[in-house]
Order: sequence, then C-alpha cells, then structure tokens
Amino acid sequence: DSGLNVTCGDLKRTDTYLKADLTPGTCVVVEDNGRKSLRKVLESIWDAGGTLVYVLGVGISHTRKREEELKAQFPELNYLALSELFGGPLLTEFSRSLTRLKVQQYQRFFNDADRVLILLHNDPDPDALASGLAVGAFDYAAAHEFVRHEENGLVAPVPDEAAFLANAARLARDPALRARLAVAGRVTAQCLSWDHVIETFVADLAEAASLPADAGRNLKSEISNLKSTASLTP
Repeated sequence: DSGLNVTCGDLKRTDTYLKADLTPGTCVVVEDNGRKSLRKVLESIWDAGGTLVYVLGVGISHTRKREEELKAQFPELNYLALSELFGGPLLTEFSRSLTRLKVQQYQRFFNDADRVLILLHNDPDPDALASGLAVGAFDYAAAHEFVRHEENGLVAPVPDEAAFLANAARLARDPALRARLAVAGRVTAQCLSWDHVIETFVADLAEAASLPADAGRNLKSEISNLKSTASLTP
C-alpha cells in the first residue's frame, strides 16, 4: 500500500540486485557495524551495475579508520558516519521534522475528540490550547504556565485526583463552560506566536539591562532577522 517495493535475497549475490532492478542511478545504502567484511556485498552491487553506493557506519567508534580500510579496497566508495550526520543543518532539520510530526499527531488526536480535552500525563502545550476543545489538566509544568483556572481551562492541584475528576465532570456537563474555555484557549495559543515571544524576550532583556526604548526596538529587529535566517536554513 505504501508503494515501496521490497526484495528479499542474499546480499552477497549479484542476482539479488538484478532482480531488484538495480540501475546506475539507484542509490544504495549499506549499513556497516564494523564487525563483518563488506567486500562480497560491495562487489556484488558493483557487478550488478550499481554506482551510487554509500556505506553508513553505525555504532563504530573509529569511523575514520574503518573508512580508510574500505576505501583501500574500493576507492570510489562513499562512506558516511551516522554520528556525524546528526549535526549542524541535518540535526536542525531532523528536529523540525519531529516537531511537524508531533503537531500532526496532535491534530489527529484532536480531530477524533468529541467535546473535552483531558490531559493526564502530558503537558498541555500551545497545540492543545489551540485545539478548540476545553482543556483540563493538573496544575504543573506547562499547564501551570499557560492555563489559568476558570479563564482558559480547568486545573487541579497536584496530585489531587478528586479535584481533577471533578473538573472533568464539570466540563462534560456544562456546554457553556466548555465553549467559553475553548475560545479562551485559542486566544492564549495565538499569543504564543514567534512575534509575541520575541517582544516578551526583548522587553525582559531591556528591563534587565535598563536599555532605552530605541535600543530595545533595535534588539528586537536583530532577533527577528536571526529568526528569519534560521527558518531559511535548509
């Protein structure tokens, strides 16, 4: 269903790659844990016509030494170390991808919800407040920071389970309360945009350093430029 073709076979046999329709334009990634010889595997790939071959070192402490050993046998080999890949721009993009997946997961959960959003063990972050559902949570961590009792959600002291369940019952029985808290939650989430975060951060810095107003505005401009540059980094 995913459209991904899977071929099973002996990696040391050339016909395995021929059956998989390997072409010179096919990117081949071979995992290397440093414990086994890759000579027969690599030879079979090249005999089948593969040219874009990458060896990915996983869990190897001396990656440079391993790379030198393999390139002594196969000079055209491309060697990558997994530990080096997760750094710089790639790590940044990986973090962004995880954030997008987290938001999409929230959206799926919220779309399946009915009228009340109860958060037991997870903090109600801005995605939860922006869900359009009434929020009930324990008064700690993110809930303590973002949720104001009776204003944009209901919170119970930790670990007062009776109060938590009482809040849940109120939300389930009171449509007007749910509607009011849901609207207020959206407003709270909208105030947590990048612009709002920057304005608050600059105001705090200016107050701490006793900077004049003009200096604060200039600092905000500089931080905004940094944010734009970061968002454009591939």
